[in-house]
Amino acid sequence: MTVSFSFVSELPDPPAFEAMMLAYARDVLDKWHAAGGPAKQPEAMVADTMRNLSDFLPAGGRLLLAHDGGGTLIGCGMLRKISADAAEFKRLYIVPHRRGSGLGRQLFLRRIAEARAMGCRDIYADTVVNNTPMLTMYAQHGFTQISRYPGNANPTEMEPFLVYLHHKIAQPS
Repeated sequence: MTVSFSFVSELPDPPAFEAMMLAYARDVLDKWHAAGGPAKQPEAMVADTMRNLSDFLPAGGRLLLAHDGGGTLIGCGMLRKISADAAEFKRLYIVPHRRGSGLGRQLFLRRIAEARAMGCRDIYADTVVNNTPMLTMYAQHGFTQISRYPGNANPTEMEPFLVYLHHKIAQPS
């Protein structure tokens, strides 16, 4: 099946993206609540994402979208600069019927390459403590667990429910 990837400077289909962010929020908040995290509403999480979308668009960030051959949005991944030489990965999501196809890995690797192209030497991320699929992907790509990193936007009271990660980007020789 054909998949196209693009880093965008504006949303080509805001309603489709917002619907994807709602599915993402429900998915991650299920894990969050299972880990004992305090009550959060997916709609509030989506509203926050949409309100702060400029953080994930050029020049300070990147929004990677994946569409199938028919133009349907099937995945996304974001990154934002948190310092002159560091970026943070956020909101990797694949629609359920496309999981296990390697799409997540492609979104992951394309964001690493883009962070390198943006001049970043370090990538940081956080995920819910019981998000095994993401923790596995981070480990497979050389991320290591660290304590909370500078530039993390989550409130400190969320710390017991999150794993913080770091990856040193290999620079071309």
